Amino acid sequence: MKLFYLHGFNSGSKPRAERIRLLQNKEFEVVCLDYDSSAIFPLLVEYFDRMLLEYKGNDIGFVGTSLGGFWANFLGDRYGCGWVSINPSLVPSASLKKYLGKALTNYVSGEKWVLGEDVPDSYSIAFQLNVDGLVILDKGDEVIDSVVTIEKLDGTGVEVISYEGGGHQFDHWKEAVEEISFHFNSRLIGVGGEFNG
Repeated sequence: MKLFYLHGFNSGSKPRAERIRLLQNKEFEVVCLDYDSSAIFPLLVEYFDRMLLEYKGNDIGFVGTSLGGFWANFLGDRYGCGWVSINPSLVPSASLKKYLGKALTNYVSGEKWVLGEDVPDSYSIAFQLNVDGLVILDKGDEVIDSVVTIEKLDGTGVEVISYEGGGHQFDHWKEAVEEISFHFNSRLIGVGGEFNG
């Protein structure tokens, strides 16, 4: 199975990162799907559709963190396949506003930029509340309040797993990779639902 990993806001892929190695060790082929955090929502949807066209109908899934967690959810819903969102932004139109007008430096590339108002305003859609996914949280997330996330997802059918402590960078990859593997493998063998990818 091919998993597409989506990084968070103001970041980029690190194919040699421990999280990617841990997922690959679970017999997944992991592809880091880079995207530009400064782009507006409709352009990113077009970009992802172009990038993923060749994989339509294949066994694929999405894993993302923070804003990438939003995208994992959105793309999983769009393509009818499994997704895992880690410390996700549930409403990017709101969570991105705190960065408006601030000088930002991309954590991976070092590129300097400023977030314009058009970006948060373009996210007219929020997290999709379907049951085909898994949300994993560090309760110590200092950027996105895990208590609010748990409250918003309560009763929706979305499975939520949370770990004590940690932070927004997510400190529990070694533990979570077992849950991620079970989530995707159970979809492939029909436990809890039929794989639609």
